[in-house]
Amino acid sequence: MKYLLIAILLFQFACQASVPQVPLVIPQTKADRKPLTRVPVKFEISPNYEKQVREDGSTFDHKPRVVTVDEKAGKYEFRWRGDDGKEKVIKYQRLGAIDVLVSAKVDKKENSVFLYTYRVQNLPTSSTRLSGFTVQTFAEQAKPIELDFRNIVIADMFNRIPGFAEGKWWSYGILERYRPVINPGSKIDFQLESPAFPGIVGCKADGGEFGSKGAGEEPPPEFDKFFLGTKDWPYGYTIGPVDKLSQMNKSERAKYLLENLPKFVEAGWMADDTSKIYQAIPEKGDLASALEQSKKDHEKEYVTNEVFQIIDGLNS
Repeated sequence: MKYLLIAILLFQFACQASVPQVPLVIPQTKADRKPLTRVPVKFEISPNYEKQVREDGSTFDHKPRVVTVDEKAGKYEFRWRGDDGKEKVIKYQRLGAIDVLVSAKVDKKENSVFLYTYRVQNLPTSSTRLSGFTVQTFAEQAKPIELDFRNIVIADMFNRIPGFAEGKWWSYGILERYRPVINPGSKIDFQLESPAFPGIVGCKADGGEFGSKGAGEEPPPEFDKFFLGTKDWPYGYTIGPVDKLSQMNKSERAKYLLENLPKFVEAGWMADDTSKIYQAIPEKGDLASALEQSKKDHEKEYVTNEVFQIIDGLNS
C-alpha cells in the first residue's frame, strides 16, 4: 500500500509538470480621462445676520439675499436694501462654473529641451466661455510659449494666493475680445518648454466674466465670502516639468511612480485594474518593464499619453 501511494503521488506530479503554466492575466479596462474637478459652492445667507448700523448709531434691516440667475453658468445677483432704502444689486459670475478636459503631450527638441503642449477643451456641457488655464511647474527653467495672437496674457501666479503656493504656476488668460471665443465645444492649445523631465503636476481652469458689476454702494459683509476669486476654479492633474526627477536614482524613480499611481487613476489616465499591474512592477524596481508595459497599454488605450511619457522620462 505504501509503494502504491508513492506511485500515485509521482504520477500526479508528472501530470502537473507536463501542463504548461499559463501566466496570470489581469483584465484591463480602457482609460477614461476625467474632466477637471469642480469645487462645490453653495450661496446661502444665514438667517441670523447682523443688522446694519447707521452713522447715528441706529440700526436697520438691510435684508441681504442671493438670487440665482443661472446656477449652471454660475450667475447670481446679490441683493440688499441700501442706505437710501432702495434695493441694490450686484451681478456676479463664478469663475469655476465650467467643464474642462485637459490632455498633454511632450516632444523632445534638438537642444534637449522638452516642449509641453496642453490641449484644453471647454466641454459642450459648459454654459460659459473658457477664460484661462493655469499649470503648475517644479522647474527653475520653464518658459511659456507666446501665442501668435495678442489676446492671451501669460503670467506667473503670485504664490501667496491660496492654492498656488507650491511650485510656480503659469497662467494663460484669454481676454474677452479674443476671437474665436473658446465657447462650449471649443478647444485651445497652450505650450511651455523646459529641460526638466515630465512629472505629475496640478492644473486649473476658469471661465466666464471677471469681476462684478457694482451697485454704487459697498455690499454688506454677508456677501464677502461669496466673492470667490480663484478659490472655486476646477482643478486636476496633468504633466509638467519637474527638476527633481533627474536627480533621483533608480529606486527613487520607481517609488515616485508607485506613489503617483492613485493620482493616475483619479485623473482617469488608467483604470484601477491596470494600476494593479503597475503596482507590482515598481516594487521590483524594474522601470524598463514598466516602460514596455506602458507602450503596449498606450497602444491599446489602457493608459493615456501622460502615463507613457512620465514612465518614459523615468527611464532616461
